[in-house]
Amino acid sequence: SIFSPMTNPYSRLMASMAGMSKPKPVFSFQPLDLSSGASEQEVDVVSLEEDEQPLDQWNCHQVRDFIETIDNCEEYADIFFNEKIDGATLAVLSVTHLTTFLGVKMGHAFDILRRREERRRR
Repeated sequence: SIFSPMTNPYSRLMASMAGMSKPKPVFSFQPLDLSSGASEQEVDVVSLEEDEQPLDQWNCHQVRDFIETIDNCEEYADIFFNEKIDGATLAVLSVTHLTTFLGVKMGHAFDILRRREERRRR
């Protein structure tokens, strides 16, 4: 019959839902101990990645993060990312490129270029 439990699709659905609603075993984990200071051998991976890599080798994500760190320029970070501006492209942008093609205000364009040059000199 069409209503037998083996052929009725609702019976299979109910059986699978019953299986999902079974309580899951609770795992007991030890809390992470953050009280000890950092050892000399530990490395800050986040800052190491950006600081050590030359600007012209940055990807679009790193450029977006860099633009977000510039005061009053956070609003442009997604524009740089959406336009696929990587480090090599950022390295050659001019005020005209920033203002005309990316819509950056002139004062902010100079801030971006100033910070770019500071970053290059490191």
